[in-house]
Amino acid sequence: MPTSSAAAIAAVWIGSPASAQALSVRTVGSLTSVAAHDGEDFTRRRDKVGAVVQLSVDATLGDVSARIALDQSSTRDIGTRTSAVSLKDAWVRYSHGSIDLTAGRQFLPEGRSDRIRPLDQFAPRDLTRIATVDARQRLTLPAVRVDYAVDERLTASAAYIRQDQGYVLPYAVTRLLPPGRTLRDSPVDAGFVEVAFRGDGAEIGVNLGHGASPLPALTIVGAQPRQIVVAQTRVAISGSYTIGGGVLRFDLAAIMTDDAAAPGIERRGAFGSLGYDIGVWANANASVQLVARRSSRRSVEIGLETLAHVNAALQQTSRDRQVWATVSLRQSFQSAHDIEGGGLISAAGEYAGYLAWNWRPADRWRFSVQAQGGHGPRDSLIATVLPNFRVFNELQFSF
Repeated sequence: MPTSSAAAIAAVWIGSPASAQALSVRTVGSLTSVAAHDGEDFTRRRDKVGAVVQLSVDATLGDVSARIALDQSSTRDIGTRTSAVSLKDAWVRYSHGSIDLTAGRQFLPEGRSDRIRPLDQFAPRDLTRIATVDARQRLTLPAVRVDYAVDERLTASAAYIRQDQGYVLPYAVTRLLPPGRTLRDSPVDAGFVEVAFRGDGAEIGVNLGHGASPLPALTIVGAQPRQIVVAQTRVAISGSYTIGGGVLRFDLAAIMTDDAAAPGIERRGAFGSLGYDIGVWANANASVQLVARRSSRRSVEIGLETLAHVNAALQQTSRDRQVWATVSLRQSFQSAHDIEGGGLISAAGEYAGYLAWNWRPADRWRFSVQAQGGHGPRDSLIATVLPNFRVFNELQFSF
């Protein structure tokens, strides 16, 4: 979020001159109006008008820094989970020497993939949020995280996580789900450890995470379907390498899920992506990505075939083998305009695309228009997360 002249900066001197420390505080906010139209009943209404208010406060005092960020939508139709105040960030960090200790609600690693992410277990998204910037859908989790820089190239990290939310799915999906246990109702103790290396144009990290699947699952309780939370472990490797004037990036995860209580759930799987980002000509950047997923599951008991099919769709593993390809191109025109477009296709017959135009007519103002849409089998990824057509605009003022 851009810093503006309205940011509040304060300095307070504590102690003697020899040990004085300055407290700096910065406040940044934005007001965004949104108007959207869907080509199908994907949310509660096809036509939506509303606004989103965002406010963040950052403070630093010596080795201690803190951040709190709030987000409020005026209507659930542009963020259908809630129209109440949402706490995006709320953390305190102590940094001293080679150690960073961060406690509170924070963003956690999601790998290097674009759009489809193999490393999203602790990086869920609010898919109901209508926004031209994909990162605005990111959600935070409460955690205590330690990062230790062994040297300039090697870093070790560990985190205890209270996994209290997963993906927020569109109303077209959630209205069909039965009640039961969700991460919001019954948070799960989770965590990860990671070792990362960087140097000579390359970065690579190895990660072990254990917690719950960020997506819902169903089981049968007393002859009735109920939502449940399923345990999941991921072993992952992620990295990037500068080559040929661009950046090659990859994520690869081995996924093990406790499928005993939920028929059709992926028991073991491999999920990976390979992408390349490069400048193609003046003020233009292109990105291509290939994503593949391989799933294995138990045989389904007779009478549970329908439930198993629903679970596979909810977990986005409807097919034992899935392959997607994505491409995007962004062209900037001086500092006032830019155009971005992209698309996705899959081996299962899915396709999707978007085209966006952004205009900055004055300092602190931004106007955006985006059209997007997609099509795929009813149990496919695209049919779950996108309406067949959507056009919307944003007018944002930052302060």
